[in-house]
Amino acid sequence: MKVDLQDVIEAIEEADDETRAYYLPRTGQIVYDADEEDIEDGIGLPDRRAVNDYHNMELFIETVDDDKTAEWLANAIHGRGAFRMFRATLERFGLTENWYDFLDRQHRILAIEWCEDNGIEYETSYGQVTEEEEDEEDYSYGFSEDYNLDRNAAKQKPVEMPKQVRIAPVTSHNSANIVYMYADCRKELAALKNVRTGQDIELAQQEIDEALAGQEMIFAAVKDGRYAGYMILKPGTDLILKDMYVRPDYRRRGIATAMFVKAQEIAAEEDMRLSVVMKPYIEKMLGFLQKQGWNCLDEVRLVRNDGGNDNSVSLLHSRLEY
Repeated sequence: MKVDLQDVIEAIEEADDETRAYYLPRTGQIVYDADEEDIEDGIGLPDRRAVNDYHNMELFIETVDDDKTAEWLANAIHGRGAFRMFRATLERFGLTENWYDFLDRQHRILAIEWCEDNGIEYETSYGQVTEEEEDEEDYSYGFSEDYNLDRNAAKQKPVEMPKQVRIAPVTSHNSANIVYMYADCRKELAALKNVRTGQDIELAQQEIDEALAGQEMIFAAVKDGRYAGYMILKPGTDLILKDMYVRPDYRRRGIATAMFVKAQEIAAEEDMRLSVVMKPYIEKMLGFLQKQGWNCLDEVRLVRNDGGNDNSVSLLHSRLEY
């Protein structure tokens, strides 16, 4: 079930200190101030603190090229009545429309990030502004009714965001979103060894829980709110990339590369060497690593074959250094 991104944006914009919005995955609805029983499985939307439009004002000022104008705006947001003074200064320098475009973009970014962090697929559909919406006043920012008129105009022509891959951390809160992917991965790996197996969801959830409990880091690649792939990193002497998978319908779109780049960034931040542990029969993964410039075989681990499987594989054709 997909959520309408505009509904998420509107919930974000309506957030205040007393009202909290929740998304209910079972029904696809966004509810406000519901009873605890009704939101038992609900996911909280960004609250007023997360929206932080005061910080957005600071960010907007950084985009203003004229130093004098930027100085006026910076002075306006200090002291009492900061929002009203900021609005008045915007009008003085003819930047009101620029501000609303910027704010619309910031709220849209926050809405997309919230969807993607929680593995919620979204779609964009923008209806016409109703007469009730046009007449509605909003003083949450200390602005006049012009705020809503300008915002409603912006909603008719929303700022489109670039289609990018987002790498989001997986926790116990949203791990259920990768369970089926994890099970599909294990099924595909078994097929590479000519072993037929079903999709073991229970085992997949168990292994994911164990990885998180063991302080392993799991990340999901998110596209339009859908989890398109995942990777698992295990800290140790090296930072080990022990698992990486991309859904078949998202392959050859740069998903794996985006995750691999993220893994290298994390290794650099932790001052660790990134190494990859992989099964020798996964030729596609080997080819992917070689395209990334990884062609040095650092270690070979042999184990006893007690399963009676007589499959064999050779890495010699890959011209790996050691």
